[in-house]
Amino acid sequence: MQEMTMTLNPKFHFIANDNTDEGIIDFVDKNNIDLLVVLPKRHNLLSRLIHKSHSKQLVLHSHAPVMAIH
Repeated sequence: MQEMTMTLNPKFHFIANDNTDEGIIDFVDKNNIDLLVVLPKRHNLLSRLIHKSHSKQLVLHSHAPVMAIH
């Protein structure tokens, strides 16, 4: 990922929070992030029925634009 985006001068951060979506959204708000890039994980049918989509939650609740790279 770093090699692909080197010309854009990206910054990578690792955060710890019990609620993944909330932790990312808080980080985006506190650090005035201009664009949030996510790498969604593909889930099987059973997993999709049981678990919520983190990418969808970020798109719905983040104030910054979200770009998903598949």
